Amino acid sequence: MEYICQNCQAKTSRWSGKCLQCGSWDSLKQLDSQIKGGVKSQALELIPYQEIKHRSSTRLSTGIKSLDQVFGGGIVPGSISLLSGQPGIGKSTLLGQLALNLSAQSNLIYLSGEESKTQLGMRLQRLTTDGIGDRLMITTDTRIENLIGHLADGQTDLVIIDSVQTIRSGQIDTVSGSVSQITTVTNLLVEAAKLTSTAIILVGQVTKGGDIAGPKLLEHMVDTVLHLDGDRNSELKILMASKNRFGNNQALAIFAMGEKGMEEVSNPSERLLEFRQDQSGSIVYPALEGNRSILIEVQALINKTNFGYPKRTSVGFDLNRLQMLIAVLSKRAKLKLDQYDVYINLVGGIKVDDPGVDLAVAAAIISIYFDQKLGSDLVVFGEVGLSGEIRPVRGSNLRLEEAKKMGLKRAIMSGSSKQAVKRIEDLLGLIKQ
Repeated sequence: MEYICQNCQAKTSRWSGKCLQCGSWDSLKQLDSQIKGGVKSQALELIPYQEIKHRSSTRLSTGIKSLDQVFGGGIVPGSISLLSGQPGIGKSTLLGQLALNLSAQSNLIYLSGEESKTQLGMRLQRLTTDGIGDRLMITTDTRIENLIGHLADGQTDLVIIDSVQTIRSGQIDTVSGSVSQITTVTNLLVEAAKLTSTAIILVGQVTKGGDIAGPKLLEHMVDTVLHLDGDRNSELKILMASKNRFGNNQALAIFAMGEKGMEEVSNPSERLLEFRQDQSGSIVYPALEGNRSILIEVQALINKTNFGYPKRTSVGFDLNRLQMLIAVLSKRAKLKLDQYDVYINLVGGIKVDDPGVDLAVAAAIISIYFDQKLGSDLVVFGEVGLSGEIRPVRGSNLRLEEAKKMGLKRAIMSGSSKQAVKRIEDLLGLIKQ
């Protein structure tokens, strides 16, 4: 009996809670399957390049402008895409809207391994007031060979599978969701998609750590990897492509969850700053998400600690990074933060891992520490080092353009411009003026 790591594919004869190769926890799964039957060789089909050079392939429009942009201009026939995200984030809702938009002019199959046909039909009905086209077919048959057999005639334009972890192949003697099942099923789907020019979208479940469940190989096998992110309790969701063979892998779309599903947000900065008040501890940060900038309000609050060890709480910003910034401010800027509980909040449920947010968080803490307002027309961004230096970050022009568009005329940033600060002490001096 063998076990395989779902993260790095390392094999071992004994199970353990931690993979000895990559160090990931709870990633070893039993690999005891045998593939049935033999393999027969076939004649290799070769096509001259000149014959296919002028062939054109019309992309499928999803009916959602920003979603088309994330796909690179629409869904490419014969492509296979993977959509991941936390449970309840809106993956099925978004794909349901896509299916409804295409149901009048394209042949679609929506395969659900997690809902019954009646449940799926009820969910789709809630997403539309215009009715459902007669070219959308629904199935809950999770046997991959049955689906591929139906695709053989080449008449299907798009297949949505929710989710890949629920599909199984009769060639493998393991349960759905195992490493061997996911690998085999995906291989069969990739082959079928290329042979029949059928576009396929897979929904991928994620682990507690936010990684796509299953073998890491899965992300390499597909053409496009999309991730839907956001706080489950926040209306704003961000869809971003981390891999796209047919478009920009930095493209993103921003949606708001409404009564009729996902609604496109054309100006997320305006929505996120709608209720902002010019108070101490409030800073506007121009986040860089993919190839666009979004203005986010960073809030800080400090309070005299009632315990021997001060509390640090962060929402939307890495807690370890906050601990580091507090240490830098205490050592370099001489702030006595060991006497205060510190709370950081990025408004709107947005999570940011861009190092450029360091300076905005530091400015918010200094602002609330001295109870000093910084004005409503200011943006702050830059990376803070342990010695107190302010480092430049990418996309400065994009960030400043977004700030200017929203009427924010001043900036505190890293770099060589007149607006730049070089050390955390310089930031302290600007705020205390």
